Formats: sequence, C-alpha cells, structure tokens
Amino acid sequence: VCKDAGVPPMLVKDENDNLVPLVDLQGKFTKEMGEFAGMYVKNEYYADDEAPERSVDVEIAIKLKEENKAFKVEKYVHSYPHCWRTDKPILYYPLDSWFIKVTEVKDRMHSLNEEINWKPESTGTGRFGNWLKNANDWNLSRSRFWGIPLPVWRTEDGKETKIVGSVAELKEEMALAVKAGVMTEDIFADFVSGDMSDENYDTIDLHKNVVDKITLISASGEPMQRESDLI
Repeated sequence: VCKDAGVPPMLVKDENDNLVPLVDLQGKFTKEMGEFAGMYVKNEYYADDEAPERSVDVEIAIKLKEENKAFKVEKYVHSYPHCWRTDKPILYYPLDSWFIKVTEVKDRMHSLNEEINWKPESTGTGRFGNWLKNANDWNLSRSRFWGIPLPVWRTEDGKETKIVGSVAELKEEMALAVKAGVMTEDIFADFVSGDMSDENYDTIDLHKNVVDKITLISASGEPMQRESDLI
C-alpha cells in the first residue's frame, strides 16, 4: 500500500551505502533517530534495573503530541509474539538472505516431472506437479547459531565472493590465506584430503564457531569473512 502510494520506506544508508532500518541488530534506534538514538525499542531488552521509566514508544508519542503532530494517542491491549526461550518481545527485522533461483529452472523441472512414471499418477501430476509448476525462489539461509554454515566467504564491501565446495578446497584457500598473512596457520592441518575415513573427519569441526575463525584472501588481496548465515 505504501509503495503504491509513493510513501518511501523508513531506511537509512550505512557506512557501505546499504539501505538499513532505523533500528540496529541489537534492537536500538540508530543515530539518525536523534534524541532517541541508542535507546532500545522495547524496555524488555534492557538489563535488569536499567530500563527507563517511560519506554521509547511513549517518549515518541509525547514528542509528537507536544509538536502537535499526532491526531490521537491512546493505549490498547493486543497480542504480540514473544520468544519462547526468553519470554521477551520478538523484533521483526528485514535481513538479507541467500536464495536458490528456482524460477530459472522450474519449467525444466516441471517438464522432467511429467516424464516420470508416478505410482499413483496423482502423486506427480497433482500436488507435487502443481508445486513444481508454481515454485518460487527458495530461501535457504537462516540467521541462527546451530546448523550447516554457508560455505561462502566475502570481502567487507561485498564485491568479491568465494564459494568453497569441499574441505580439500577450503584447505587450499587457507594455504593462500596463510601465505598472504591473514591467517597464521591451517586450522585443519591434520586433515588429509582424499581420505574419507571417519577418523580423518574426526580431526576437524565444521560448525559455525570453528569455520567463522577462518579468514580467506580474495583475488585482489582483500580479507574475506564467511557469511554468517546457516542452512
């Protein structure tokens, strides 16, 4: 509705000229919010005994009333999602995500599906066939801690990207990083490329807390950090 009405999104540019919201990833207003900068958008985000007497939404409402910019301000009770772990309010936040561009190949997938001799036939021509025919791009990344790390390393400005396809390839990239001085050692030094034994793979750990310590080097000589998302 806002887009159709020509109302611009409430976004500002960060240090890399990327459009970002007025609330940072810690749940605080950014510097562009003036007197409200640095304040949590929810009082529940403050540490114990540190929350202000009046929450920031109340402060904003008061300011709008004082400046005669609010027609009416009132409180009403409504449902709001909370984290099941912490019981704190959830803040919905627009984030960049990684997608598989299914739309480029969905016609081909649908065509191949019609060549399969499904038993019963309705399995392939019904729900599954309709799903393929109307498939959208697949958002495969998740912003969390546990999971399979995306094997994607990028420079800080996002202009250079490396996608690593195996542990052997990662070791080769780490060797280049050590040579360039952005890493001190190959943290998978005990891993033997080509050895598929359990004993060999027990020498490494591919979880986020380990692979995020790996810094690679780009073709232009810039350090590269792994994308923080997981699958």
